[in-house]
Amino acid sequence: MAGRASAPSGDTPSQPSRDLPPAGYTVCVGAILKDEDAFVEEWVAYHRILGVDHFYLYDNDPRQPLSEILARHRDYVTVRAHG
Repeated sequence: MAGRASAPSGDTPSQPSRDLPPAGYTVCVGAILKDEDAFVEEWVAYHRILGVDHFYLYDNDPRQPLSEILARHRDYVTVRAHG
């Protein structure tokens, strides 16, 4: 399949559109994290070495936002609030 993947048709207002990776990504990680601020940068670095192209992380701990911790990795890490 050439080009960018698309979300299935039929998305309704009750189903938010999906953030899809740009064409060219081969390995992406999706995870929900909580209380991982001490380890998350090392975790990202390790998985980058293993070949992960992009991370979609859901932040389940608003006390220390992952978006702030991972700001310097924003080219390959997308953080969304969970909950």
